[in-house]
Amino acid sequence: MSEMLERVHRTYDESLQAMSSALDSRDNETQGHSLRVTAYACLLGRQMGIEGEQLEMLYRGALLHDVGKIGIPDAILSKDGPLDEMEWAIMRTHVNMGVRMLAHIEFLGPALDVVRCHHERWDGLGYPNGLRGEEIPICARIFAVCDTYDAITSDRSYRASKSHETAVEEIKRFAGTQFCPAVVEAFIKLPADTMQRVRELSQQDIQFLSMDEWLPKLI
Repeated sequence: MSEMLERVHRTYDESLQAMSSALDSRDNETQGHSLRVTAYACLLGRQMGIEGEQLEMLYRGALLHDVGKIGIPDAILSKDGPLDEMEWAIMRTHVNMGVRMLAHIEFLGPALDVVRCHHERWDGLGYPNGLRGEEIPICARIFAVCDTYDAITSDRSYRASKSHETAVEEIKRFAGTQFCPAVVEAFIKLPADTMQRVRELSQQDIQFLSMDEWLPKLI
């Protein structure tokens, strides 16, 4: 029975990986983003003592964090330049859209914390609900730091990627405003070479591995 359950869980996770990769493929600038940020989130979660089922939910929530962007028009999602006020309003709907898409899938229930809250801010100035401080679920607070790290260390059409050290300094600067201070404190302890290994794996075979298979490769 345990072997059958493990097989079912693996099938679930492979389906989630396929969905996140399909979403990344809509935008050439974010190739591998979901897989990298999921790996970073799991590493940081473990650094903060998260394990077992909660770690699995962090993994799944991270993979699916932007699933609602499936409903965002390409003209906005792939716009070459800054979004205007109306376009930003549409872009922000991806959070609630993603929650609605996944809410009926029972086994993903706890993973919705990341989908619902990954754009909330420690100072209460985020969206969609303006949550503040520890009102934001811990997995969403972890993910927010990792998402920003990946954005800074990845190439964009308007700028080249920046170094690990630059990204860490930027994240430290926003501890207590955008980010949870305790999460930032744990994040800066993650080794730079481990983060580089994630970037390398995201371009290779990580998309074909389960969490239990690729996480040991990073430690």
